[in-house]
Amino acid sequence: MRKVLKQFYYVFLLAIFVSVITIPSIKASASTNGHSQADAVAFATSCANNHWEINDGSGWTQCTEFVWHYYEYLLGYHVRGNACDYLTDAYGACPSGWTRPDKWSVQPGDILIWDKTASNQYGHVGVVLAVNGSTLTTAEANAGYARGACSTYTENISSVSGIIRPDWPSPAKLGTEMTSGYSRVLPDGDYIIACAGSPDKTTFCFMDIPGGDVPAATQTKVSLCQTDSNCIIGAHDVWTINYEDGFYTIKQKGTEMYLDVKGASKEEGANLQVYECNGNSNQKWAISKNGRNGYRIETKCSGFSVDVAGAVIQNEQKIWVWTDNDSDAQSWLFIPYKPSQPLKNGKYVFESALNEKYALGIDKNNLSQSVINAQLTNNVKDKYNVFEITKLDNGYYKIINSSTGKALELTNGYSNIGDNVNVYTENGSIPQQWEIKKVSGGYVFILRSSGMAMEVANGTAANATPVKQNYYTGKNAQVWKIVTYESLQKAKYKVVHYKEKTDGSYIKVDEESATAKIGSKVSPATKSYTGFTAPSKKTVTVKSDGSTVVKYYYTRNKYKLTWDLGGGKVSGSYTKGSVSYGTKITAPSSVKKTGYVFKGWSVSVPDKMPAKNLTIKAKWEAKNQKEVEAYVTRFYKVFLNRKPEKEGLDYWTEALITKQMTGADVARGFVLSKEMNNRKLSNEEFVTLMYKGFFDRVPDASGYSYWVGLLEVGYPKEKVVAGFVNSQEFKNLCKKYNINPGSL
Repeated sequence: MRKVLKQFYYVFLLAIFVSVITIPSIKASASTNGHSQADAVAFATSCANNHWEINDGSGWTQCTEFVWHYYEYLLGYHVRGNACDYLTDAYGACPSGWTRPDKWSVQPGDILIWDKTASNQYGHVGVVLAVNGSTLTTAEANAGYARGACSTYTENISSVSGIIRPDWPSPAKLGTEMTSGYSRVLPDGDYIIACAGSPDKTTFCFMDIPGGDVPAATQTKVSLCQTDSNCIIGAHDVWTINYEDGFYTIKQKGTEMYLDVKGASKEEGANLQVYECNGNSNQKWAISKNGRNGYRIETKCSGFSVDVAGAVIQNEQKIWVWTDNDSDAQSWLFIPYKPSQPLKNGKYVFESALNEKYALGIDKNNLSQSVINAQLTNNVKDKYNVFEITKLDNGYYKIINSSTGKALELTNGYSNIGDNVNVYTENGSIPQQWEIKKVSGGYVFILRSSGMAMEVANGTAANATPVKQNYYTGKNAQVWKIVTYESLQKAKYKVVHYKEKTDGSYIKVDEESATAKIGSKVSPATKSYTGFTAPSKKTVTVKSDGSTVVKYYYTRNKYKLTWDLGGGKVSGSYTKGSVSYGTKITAPSSVKKTGYVFKGWSVSVPDKMPAKNLTIKAKWEAKNQKEVEAYVTRFYKVFLNRKPEKEGLDYWTEALITKQMTGADVARGFVLSKEMNNRKLSNEEFVTLMYKGFFDRVPDASGYSYWVGLLEVGYPKEKVVAGFVNSQEFKNLCKKYNINPGSL
């Protein structure tokens, strides 16, 4: 029998019943404390699985006590009365917003009610865990024979008298993963990420990682934090952004802790946290300009925008993702963190990259005003265009107009696109702090209070054009060429160099620009050019209008060109004598010499005259060259028993061709040489070689005996040579080689 109470407990319950009927009915709100239907079912399932029971020492948990526990989870309080009383609103069992649907539409999380019966005058209650047709899985206490602790049961809906359904919160809105991001809008780097909706523009409300740890603990939730008046921000709240393929990653500087949508949730209202890098879409962010006062940050995983919860921009407010609404709670600023400082302290003029004839100045017609607009002026050297910059300890600069002493700033520091830049009394606030960023072609000024760049309005270089703040682009309207104040006292001058041409005229070959103090005298250096003589240095006075030009003319040097014809003759004209450097060289033609063949020149003839004196010799070959070389070679082989070396062959051949020697002289030189003597030939061998060398034959018997006999009695070899040389047979040999035989 179900739902039976112990007899001794009746009195106790009756006392409770009597007491509660005097309590007014409680009409609760429809809230379930944010618990979803799934949360509630999970809670009831946990109670059943863990056999929850009331801890009052009775050892017996009533069905209503478990359901009271369920009410407390959902509402924060429980409902009195017996189980059967839940069929009416006498004790607030169905608070405002909750409903009593038809039992056949039962759902998980509903409260089941059984009316009292003859055997159970109090009725019974439980909670639905699952529905399968008319069969229910429930969580109940004090049911059937399992009295006391909560457990899981199977019931049929037909036995149920009624149901109560809590007012579940609407399911969270789900986003859709982004398939593509946006073009780059910010350079990679280190930033403070601040909310553009901060009510106090002299401080930051920035994206904070509570705790101060570097690296932060994983799953640390991200919230807003407001700086003090000094705007000092800890290193743990610095973010490094990196762009790739349409999306940015945003991580805690110097760590691997990334800005992350908790649990990769696609739900609206999902919290932000930091988490180890996983490369997933919940750690990728599409950043775009909102066109008003900052940037929109969207999570790739759902497309929702980073948002200050409830649009309440205050310290410690939660940051989550929400449907884009273009509010200030979704507008974010990227403030460069400790940027580099490329310029020294000093006085400068800021010329516009649009046209360097225009410089940043102020509205001189309103000098008496406390706020004076900044604008372009077409008088670069005007004193109101001079600004003094001073480095600050945080990587920024303060910029003071030298003539007024006022600081360059954005009044009130708002980040609205198009707000005017002006000068105002120096106060050291963040709207008066500037990053000076080096870019191609010059520098960009970025405001610390907004992260926006100073820009010439409409990109128009004209007098009195206002200067405003805008998103950073790095284009010419935001680029400034910075020149020192001292340079304003200087002017440019040119040095032009001319070379003499071969026809006597001059051509420009080099030009240099330099600067010097106006009115000073300069003596620019000349250059050194091969083949030219530099002029003497000139001294000129530098004019203020930049029209000073120093011209240097370099004369072409002359060098001597000599043709050594070696006794030959030429016809026609050719280049010779004193020739200007670089002049085209015409070589002699039809070079001739009697008895010789012209074999070219000793060096390759250059096309143009080099920067040096040049002698070029003709090379000749005698017409009997080959016969003479054969004659000399014959004597090397016969008397020295070897091939001729080149130097020796050339020596003897040249002597014979030029008739400095005769065939007899050469023959005598070989036969009586030291090398021949070192062969240590016998008289018989000597005579045999003489016949071979001089007569080109073997010796006859009588002649052989004759000359050997003379040598045996001490006859000088020189006279033996003379005897062979003066013979008709030797003369015939020389005639064969077309040389003069001579005599001894």
